[in-house]
Amino acid sequence: MKKIIIIASCLGVFTASSTFAEDVTGATSYKNSFFYGGLIGGYADVDWSSVVVSQNMNLLNDITTATASPIAATGTGFAYGVDLGYQFSSYFAVEGQYIRMPTSQLTFAYWGNWGALTPDLNPYNLSGPNVDSNMNFWSIIFKVMTPLGHSGFSLFIDAGPAYQWQTNVIANIGTFAPTFGGGLDYRINQHWFAEGSFQYAPGTGESIPNPMIAFIPELYIETFKINYIF
Repeated sequence: MKKIIIIASCLGVFTASSTFAEDVTGATSYKNSFFYGGLIGGYADVDWSSVVVSQNMNLLNDITTATASPIAATGTGFAYGVDLGYQFSSYFAVEGQYIRMPTSQLTFAYWGNWGALTPDLNPYNLSGPNVDSNMNFWSIIFKVMTPLGHSGFSLFIDAGPAYQWQTNVIANIGTFAPTFGGGLDYRINQHWFAEGSFQYAPGTGESIPNPMIAFIPELYIETFKINYIF
């Protein structure tokens, strides 16, 4: 449901705004095609909810699942990165970006002396209940923009391929996946523009006995960018 709401919101705002958009060509002396690059900062949610098992699970009946999946996970916080792009016109641009996600902490069921457990009860050979996990995110997005009159603001939606790379003591894995989002640009002057945006990437997972060796969580990224126009 969360995904459907996000998609509908992005498309709805973009479609509605195009009714009121005007061509900004010639509105100022600013050029409409240019290379740009800048810094990214914001807030991200690394969503582990689809792999976390309930702490109220009957461990005697499903002890293998309880030890193979985390019973809790945190993954929200500050994200940062860089971008580099080219704007073809007031309506189209392509952009590459790198974003470092906040560190996640996964908590697994703790069974006392981990070293004494059989492989079935400690499938990842962990030395304790808590595992830190880091993720890097790369993407190439294609932006379709609609200028809002001569205000300097432009609404946009975007989509493109992304690569999510996750590393922790359990697995060091990556996956290619689509990403999409939307946001608002503001042209400050001939050399700078700012942007607020939202980006989503779906991650990946497999239905296997030890899911953490192949699981990469979903990403919800809210960012602010400041870009220099070359």
